[in-house]
Amino acid sequence: MGETIQVKDLAQGYGKNIVISDINLSVKSGEILGLIGPSGAGKTTLINSIMGMLKPKQGSVTVLGESMPNRKILAKIGFMAQADALYETLTARENLTFFGQMQGMSQKNLSAQIKYATTVVNLNEDLDKHVNDYSGGDETTLIFGNCVSG
Repeated sequence: MGETIQVKDLAQGYGKNIVISDINLSVKSGEILGLIGPSGAGKTTLINSIMGMLKPKQGSVTVLGESMPNRKILAKIGFMAQADALYETLTARENLTFFGQMQGMSQKNLSAQIKYATTVVNLNEDLDKHVNDYSGGDETTLIFGNCVSG
């Protein structure tokens, strides 16, 4: 399996303040990466760098073999932060269906991908529960590398 995400010697920050440095990681196709740490540890900064929202101050970030930031790659990947990312009055199934349809997925493929993704995160029993009824916990971010494909 090829590397979906590769981060080499990344240093990132805001203005002159460096928030993360010497970050090296790779995520292969089919792997799931979870970032855990206290507030201010740099989790969001790393995600923003991977998504191309921040240009690396030092080092490099590639997604699907392309240097980030790259608008064409953004059309091929997905990112969902816990806050403000879902329609709270819809169920998890309705949210996944909506976003899958926005990506142009066929109904057959969409159903299969929803089943796969919800099985991976053990969400099948609560798939028809409204999002606002889920426990939020701390600020948590989930990334599914190549989990949903069009």
